[in-house]
Amino acid sequence: MTVLILWLAACVLSSAAARQTPRLAQSSEEVQRLMSECEQQKYSSCNNLGRMIAEGRGTAKDEARAVTLFQKACDAAMRPPATT
Repeated sequence: MTVLILWLAACVLSSAAARQTPRLAQSSEEVQRLMSECEQQKYSSCNNLGRMIAEGRGTAKDEARAVTLFQKACDAAMRPPATT
């Protein structure tokens, strides 16, 4: 139960941070850049890309794909820090 609450909190915080982004370009070039960054484990880019795809900005609207990207960002936020 605690894990679920923490996961939901991370999702909300991730979403709130994305809303503070001053602008999200509406171009396919921006979509490509965000895809590349998301693949490089820059999870705020996964969240921003998910928003663009959910809204159909710069790419075809695909809510299922957007959910997958949001999940990836949320899951990353819940991982414990790496230990050395």
